[in-house]
Amino acid sequence: MVNTNSPLIDLHRHLLGSISKDLLCNQISKYASTPLQKLLTPTQHEFLERTSYGRDLLSSFGKAESAPDIFQKFRSLLEFLQSYVAVSSLIRTEDDFAALVSEVLEEAAQEKLHYVELTISPTLYTGKGIPLEFILETLTNAKSSSSIMAQWLLDPMRNKGAEHAEALLQQILSISPDAFSGVSLAGDEESVPISQFRPYFELAKAHGLGTTAHVGERLTSKELELALELPLDRIGHGIAAVHSPIAHEVLMTKDIPLEICPSSNQQTGQISSLDTHPLVTLYNVGVPIIINTDDPFFFNTTIVEELSFASRLIGDEAVEEIKKNTQRYTFAG
Repeated sequence: MVNTNSPLIDLHRHLLGSISKDLLCNQISKYASTPLQKLLTPTQHEFLERTSYGRDLLSSFGKAESAPDIFQKFRSLLEFLQSYVAVSSLIRTEDDFAALVSEVLEEAAQEKLHYVELTISPTLYTGKGIPLEFILETLTNAKSSSSIMAQWLLDPMRNKGAEHAEALLQQILSISPDAFSGVSLAGDEESVPISQFRPYFELAKAHGLGTTAHVGERLTSKELELALELPLDRIGHGIAAVHSPIAHEVLMTKDIPLEICPSSNQQTGQISSLDTHPLVTLYNVGVPIIINTDDPFFFNTTIVEELSFASRLIGDEAVEEIKKNTQRYTFAG
């Protein structure tokens, strides 16, 4: 059983993926008169058309069947990303964004989190006309007024390319250098080679920011091994390390933890069941791991539930050890 008296920490959690059901219902109602297709960019619309699930999202939006649950009914990583894109289209104004930030932090407090790091992709919102300056001001103010300790991590979105990532970080540093405590990199691992993002991560380190990247989420280890040549403090997901003795050695030698997200891995089809999760092998060989939620709304989970899954696999004592170790891997400023 998870000890909730010791600090609960989540270091791999996305802002949009933490949207509350109440806010999502409000946003659906607010934009129900507009076809989802018109809320999306042409590229996003084409992306949703790639699967029957994505087409269902398009056709059902604004109807009774577009209740929040439909956004949790994906069966693969591709369908999850389609759902994520659809939900992102509902945050369109400054008020929408401010409400998202406020409610996510409020729900994190209700979850009894002691500390949370939330990843945000500003491009999702600036593309709808929300000024970057407003986004940064909102994040900074929310962090200082939150009832829990919260930090923000920048995700420039991998598919946008390495030049975009570096330019966005440079722009943010010139506007509000203290807005973020670290940087991340999420998105399709096959879109752009991780090695191209070295200047982005080096720029972050030069300004004292923590670094992490989503890599090795799928059970192939080549990209993960390449990522470990970069200046990274943590690895998002990284379960492909289970197949790589090379990765084991680097992760242990450099004390780089894997940000394990059990429910996410299962519900996106990366593992067949929680009982077969690679975290057991990774923990047993000595690879540093931490337990996280990833996207609490989409995966319908909490940090206590994720820790409970881990406890079932490796035991309460091991999970308490992981919880204690997690504190030293934060990017707290």
